[in-house]
Amino acid sequence: MTAPERIVDLIRHGETSAQGFLIGRSDPCLSVAGWRRMQARMRMLTMPADAVVVYSSPMRRCLRFARAFAESRGFALRVAADLRELDFGQWEMMEQARLFNDPGFQRFLRAPDRQEVPGGESFAAFVRRVSRWLAGLRAREGERHVLVLTHGGVMRVMSCLMLGLPWTAMARLHVPPAAHARFQLDGARARLYALNA
Repeated sequence: MTAPERIVDLIRHGETSAQGFLIGRSDPCLSVAGWRRMQARMRMLTMPADAVVVYSSPMRRCLRFARAFAESRGFALRVAADLRELDFGQWEMMEQARLFNDPGFQRFLRAPDRQEVPGGESFAAFVRRVSRWLAGLRAREGERHVLVLTHGGVMRVMSCLMLGLPWTAMARLHVPPAAHARFQLDGARARLYALNA
């Protein structure tokens, strides 16, 4: 028996109080502009009035908005530690403009599976936990429409996993604050229906 189709909406958090810096394990809140952008994003989404489950990273930049949104709609909210952003180690909270001049960071952007994050989480460990969450989602029944509030790195990894793309494709996926990607899962197959629309 095949699993029923389900819709998965991946949404990156909005702008934070640390905009312009690389944030992984750090936990800044959404800025006022980031909160408003998330509200605008949610108004653009079409979703059923019920049968939606909201999953969120435990980081404040995701969870505070996810909780407010789920409560306003009467949706179930589940917090998943596996949806956290990559721990960027020594690159954490560095200005992104400075990092773009770092050869190691450039190698990481081009081929994240071949460049270690200094003092941070390995890319392999990051992929394992995102894969574990996705496998759990596929195994659960009754969740026909899933809304996932998470981070840019998680969205890129999950998109590559679902579409069978190489890791080198991650840098070509544009995932700005409040980015949105809608997938339809049908058993082991996934189709991308919308990206930043």
